[in-house]
Amino acid sequence: MPSVFAQLADRGVLFARAYVNSSLCCPSRSEILTGLYEHHTGVDANRIQLTRPTIVEALHDLGYRTALAGKYLNSVKCDPRPEFDQWMCSGHKPSDYSLRDPFMNVNGTWRTFHGYTVQIQADFISGFIRQTPAGQPFFAVYTPTSPHLPANDGRYASLPVSSIRGPAYDRETRTNAEPLHMRRPPIGPAVARKIDTDHEAMTRAVRALDDSVATLLASLGSREQDTLVIYLSDNGYLYGEHRWGGKQVPYEEAVRVPFIVRYPALHAEWRPTISDALIENVDIAPTIADLVGIPWGADGRSLVPILDGSSSSVREGVLLQQCQGVVGGNEPCYGFYHGPQRTVPAFWGIVTERYKYVEYVTGEEELFDLSSDPNELTNLAGSAAFAGERARLAAALDDLRAPPAVDTTIATGPSGPVHSRVAAFTYFSQSRFASYVCRLNRDGVQGTWHVCNGGSDVEGSLADGSYLFEVAGVDELGVRDLTPATRSFRVSSSGPAVTIDQAPPAHLVPGPVTFSFSSPTPGATFECRLAQLDDESMAWAPCDATFGVTYPAPEPGWWSFEVRAIDPATGAVTDPPAEALLHVDREGPQMTLTTRPPLATAAESASFAFLPDEATAGPVRCRLDRQRTVDCSSGVFEAYGLSPGDHELRIAAEDEAGNRGLTTFEWTVDHTPPNLRVEQAPPAYSNDPVATFGLRRLSSGGGYLCRLDDLVLMMCSQTPSFAGLTDGPHRLTIIAMDFAQNSSSPLELTWVQDTVVPAVTVSGEPAELTNSRSASFTVTGSEPGTFECSFDSPGFTPCASPLTLSELSDGSHTLIVRERDLAGNLSDPVTAAWTVDTSAPTVTIDSGPPDPSTSSPVTFRFSSDEANVAFSCSLDGTTLLLCESGMTLSALLAGLHTFAVHAVDAAGNVGPEATWTWTVT
Repeated sequence: MPSVFAQLADRGVLFARAYVNSSLCCPSRSEILTGLYEHHTGVDANRIQLTRPTIVEALHDLGYRTALAGKYLNSVKCDPRPEFDQWMCSGHKPSDYSLRDPFMNVNGTWRTFHGYTVQIQADFISGFIRQTPAGQPFFAVYTPTSPHLPANDGRYASLPVSSIRGPAYDRETRTNAEPLHMRRPPIGPAVARKIDTDHEAMTRAVRALDDSVATLLASLGSREQDTLVIYLSDNGYLYGEHRWGGKQVPYEEAVRVPFIVRYPALHAEWRPTISDALIENVDIAPTIADLVGIPWGADGRSLVPILDGSSSSVREGVLLQQCQGVVGGNEPCYGFYHGPQRTVPAFWGIVTERYKYVEYVTGEEELFDLSSDPNELTNLAGSAAFAGERARLAAALDDLRAPPAVDTTIATGPSGPVHSRVAAFTYFSQSRFASYVCRLNRDGVQGTWHVCNGGSDVEGSLADGSYLFEVAGVDELGVRDLTPATRSFRVSSSGPAVTIDQAPPAHLVPGPVTFSFSSPTPGATFECRLAQLDDESMAWAPCDATFGVTYPAPEPGWWSFEVRAIDPATGAVTDPPAEALLHVDREGPQMTLTTRPPLATAAESASFAFLPDEATAGPVRCRLDRQRTVDCSSGVFEAYGLSPGDHELRIAAEDEAGNRGLTTFEWTVDHTPPNLRVEQAPPAYSNDPVATFGLRRLSSGGGYLCRLDDLVLMMCSQTPSFAGLTDGPHRLTIIAMDFAQNSSSPLELTWVQDTVVPAVTVSGEPAELTNSRSASFTVTGSEPGTFECSFDSPGFTPCASPLTLSELSDGSHTLIVRERDLAGNLSDPVTAAWTVDTSAPTVTIDSGPPDPSTSSPVTFRFSSDEANVAFSCSLDGTTLLLCESGMTLSALLAGLHTFAVHAVDAAGNVGPEATWTWTVT
């Protein structure tokens, strides 16, 4: 990234040890916008909406011109937000993460663009900067989805990228030192290829992003010297390290991020610095607030002392967390038993200068010495030598996550002279469970404290005067902020006076609303409007004081009725107008559960604590199942002796408008162990390189634990598979667990892994040429199995040893034998081939002596109708002797003689005799 390094790192402060509080995009971005930890924003998953005030709202309230281009938060739509003057949104529905030809919402209109997303969004922010008047401050958020997959920005497709193969890549995690959820089988070739392909695409996409950073920085022009630039990622990413892919784990690859700050007004560009200070994403909002001069009582720390060189650090320990904000919903937040194999239990963690210490909700712990073990290969949590250090880190972690002192901050609200008789404020303290009290003082006279929960308060129908608004937070422990946040403003009138004589009550249910008004100015005319709060676009309309004005039922929300008079003599107009504030409300109070039981539990008791989202009128009542309703206005409810089964708590309350709200929470008490069934398993003997199982439990929800042979227990999916198994017997032990943490009885499955090819031998085969119509064979295998034979045909059929073949026809024969062992491995085939010949040869005596004959010796010539035969000859019935054609007989006596010859072929067939009879005279 040449632009990032040349224009930011080489001209600012590169923080080498920057972390995110949560390694997941929506929680991390919420932390960036608010300066609050995950458990204080409540955003611990991508589906959770952010309800806390943001630094953007505060800057916009101060008069900053604001813009966003890219992704906002997964949990909200891409529709424009009022705190942004310019808006270009992508990255969540109906758009996507494509880095080419994006579909984006631009100031409320969805458009398809052609080109590269990061450059289009950079051009949008660059245009916003150039169009901002020189005297107006601006705040721009450039949040492209690059390099999020599919990472399809192909402009640097030829850029060489090395694969991740560091010491932590594919390291053995199936040990007792590893947390259960990290015990995983080795990375196979297919997964490795996918990891490398993703890494290459994402790296090249980042290189393309760098060009867009150059575009952005170039647009600053002369503003560069007094513009704060912060560059970071919202989370890190693992590419096979610790056998993990992605984020959400507490390892350095996931929680440690690039972080650069360039601010020439505070840190000279000629003095680039690399800082080892421990900083976090929650430090961004407090840093901005510090620089613009507004209070921001958040969890983060201002980085100004590091930037101006007055300090080298701002904290001794960084807080890490996962799944620590959820208080409702119907499923755990990426919890221990949520989803298949890729689950991460909730955890708290701390990073110090040297160590990292993590506590999981499961009771497991990790401790790493980052100085000597930067790749986090050795967990020291169980080492007696580090027991003291573990205790110190655990105490420091407790301090970090303990409720902070209540510090109330007003994020938005009027200040100085105002031209409105309505004042709306938003405010916060760190705890999202805090309640609030407010009061409005006028001209030095103190008002009355009143409950103003929900983080906002609206004061209306303000008369002329000087006002001081005060708000104090009260945390969930009942501790009140003794130094309330304040905001002062003035309301002063000009023009003819106007009085609203009749108006509906401030809090009302929907229905038509009627107003009457008057002015002491003779002949004054009037203009009226009814608009939602802060909607300046609503036009004024003439109205008559004689009849007043009636409007149809407004929609729920805050509304302001305004009326102004026009002096017919001078033309002066009432400023600010007379105003009546209305809160149209259909919804009753809803409770936020700050303490509740798990959705499924074996516990027979349950504790609840809750806070209303608005002021209540009258008692709050609770009803457990079908029991008697009880008063629970204290915000606490306890249940004991719960029977197994489903339970429901109903919390009812009314607001000042008389709306009744009902909050329900359902959970299950379950003592029954889940039933486990195996629907797929390897055969008793298997040669498959991967052993795959199919599991099923009859109870819904939960997870599985597996132990392969003598390895440690590990989490496994509903379809666990194991590759790279050695030959020999194997055993898989499976336990099913439900959300209530009941476990089934262990189920054991055994099988033999066998990839060795057997050997087969065949004995007793006949000679290559035989006249026998039968043949017997003995077949022997190297291991148990079955034999398969193919006789004079391409197909194999089962056969046994000994093997006898009979009634063989004359001709060539082939027997092929192979063995299939119990795992299905096939031996190399063994072939026996021979020929059966049962036809006897015929001899013909082609020439011999004449009859009678006086000649001696005499010669016989003979032949056979078969080749390769042996001849046997005899004279006058003497013993057969081997002979050949052209045989000569001599010294014959006078008288009658008979010569006989027959043939024996190679198969042993004996042919009939041929004879020659003659008389010697």
